[in-house]
Amino acid sequence: MANALDGMRRAEATRASSLERHALCDAVQRFNAEGLASLIDRPPGRRPERLGEGEQAVLVPHT
Repeated sequence: MANALDGMRRAEATRASSLERHALCDAVQRFNAEGLASLIDRPPGRRPERLGEGEQAVLVPHT
C-alpha cells in the first residue's frame, strides 16, 4: 500500500504486494478516509441476520 500511496501505479503496486487490485484499492481508499487507524486489523464482518429475534425464538426447541 505504501507503494501506491507514494505514487506507484496501482498495477505495479499490486504485483509488488501480491494483493489483488481491488483489495489494494479498497485499502488505499480506507487509508485516505481514516488515516493510520485504517491499518489496524478488524474482525471479519458478518452478514445481517435474516430472521428477527421473535422468529428465531420460535425455531429454538424448548426443553
